[in-house]
Amino acid sequence: MSQCIERHEFDAAELCEAEPPRVTHRNKATLLELAYSKGPASGRLGFTRWSKSRPPPRLPETRARVHVRPGVFPYAESDASTLRWHMNFADKHLFGYYAGGLFAQDEIQVAEHPALASLRQRLTALGRPPVTVEQSSPTPALVTNVERRCAVDTRGIYGNSFGMASRERVIGATRVLHPPTRSNILAIEAPKHGSGVYSRDDFDTVLATAYSGYLALREESASLAPGAETELVTGFWGCGAFGGNRVVMIALQIVAANLAGLDDLVFHTVDSGAAHAEEALTLVEELFAPSCDLDDALDALLEREYEWGVSDGN
Repeated sequence: MSQCIERHEFDAAELCEAEPPRVTHRNKATLLELAYSKGPASGRLGFTRWSKSRPPPRLPETRARVHVRPGVFPYAESDASTLRWHMNFADKHLFGYYAGGLFAQDEIQVAEHPALASLRQRLTALGRPPVTVEQSSPTPALVTNVERRCAVDTRGIYGNSFGMASRERVIGATRVLHPPTRSNILAIEAPKHGSGVYSRDDFDTVLATAYSGYLALREESASLAPGAETELVTGFWGCGAFGGNRVVMIALQIVAANLAGLDDLVFHTVDSGAAHAEEALTLVEELFAPSCDLDDALDALLEREYEWGVSDGN
């Protein structure tokens, strides 16, 4: 069982009026203006934070269904049969860099779901640390029923390019969603800025972080929608600015999903990366078979001598 260490529910209209995002970059101000151009926030937003969970010693007999798809997150909404979650490729400081000129996955997600910025500020005001790591231990954060109020086409304005884009370019790349859709978010921080060959400690940290988050969302899903299947939409978590190896990070996410009992894991590979996903799937088939010993499988992965990548600077 996963342990919930804090739980809050907020009226979104009150939250966003009392805690408007404190953006500092002109292009973020433009996106915020567009996001609320059709009216104020609505609904009730949930937030939970969870303690670290220890993975079980053996792989289960059942496996998550893995789907590899091109493009970026579509943010499909949940329905009666499936509760859908989307990953936030978080920093330790939850939604901590939304205000400025950065525009990578975390900042894009907050710009499209601006109540996430208001949530960060409310947690701070309550004296609750808005973090995904505490005392060197992962504390996965879940956000439920947050409005996605706009969709941004990031081609040409991703990452550091966003800060230099014109207002007209930003407006042209943004589609206001009316009515807004609603998303469920899992935020966990990947290990970052390693170098050389991955160590066993690196693998253990990745797996424990992913497993803790995945188990938390599975248990929260069972409470929110009993009987519904649980789907997580993810991608190259920790492989941009943090420099993670794409094959390793996908493979260990699949292992974590199997250990946590998720029904579906959907990988979006943006414009490239399908080959990395296919290699990761093969790796899991070879080393992490149903009922195998987890320590033995991780030791076998260590022998493959996978190396850290390089930060993309975004």
